[in-house]
Amino acid sequence: MIAIDFTASNGDPRVINSLHYCPPNGMSDYEKAIRAVGEIVSQYDSDGIFPVVGFGARYIDQSTRNHVVSHCLELAPPRTIVGIEQVVQVYKNTLSNITLYGPTNFSQVIRWASTEAGADISQDNLH
Repeated sequence: MIAIDFTASNGDPRVINSLHYCPPNGMSDYEKAIRAVGEIVSQYDSDGIFPVVGFGARYIDQSTRNHVVSHCLELAPPRTIVGIEQVVQVYKNTLSNITLYGPTNFSQVIRWASTEAGADISQDNLH
């Protein structure tokens, strides 16, 4: 499970000192972290599927056309992100379609992770 901080405290992605800033022909600090940690974690993951959520993101709800702030935004349909490269692509796509907002509140992410972990255990997916 991966949770990405999309709060404004990370700085404007267009500014060089932002953790989300991506220099031309380079990687943002967030992308570097996702790749570094992901490569290690993926060695212990039997199916390579990564649930990915973000928190602190502001976006336009397509059904209501209203701005919404989410503290547990699923970045892709469940069980569709396979491998770290797809995690990075989903991160980049999401970053270009949201506004960094806030506040930093990951209690919903913790609840989501707890529920997801419980679902895996109840389905006998222990490895």
